[in-house]
Amino acid sequence: MYFADFARPVGAGRQLSALAHLFERDEADLAHAAIDPAELRLIGASAAESIRWLPEHGSFRHDRFSGALTFP
Repeated sequence: MYFADFARPVGAGRQLSALAHLFERDEADLAHAAIDPAELRLIGASAAESIRWLPEHGSFRHDRFSGALTFP
């Protein structure tokens, strides 16, 4: 992978593909959400609910940095 890949804008397709794989959903059923932000939000909320994750309890800083500091 090249660093230029990070500068390239991408849609929600990759995340929807991963969601379909992880939550055993049909990727074709999720494809329309890639262009519909309201539908994307509903699909994300549905996935979060199934694993009992609450968006308001998410912390990027805590999730990314505190985990990295605990490695030996």
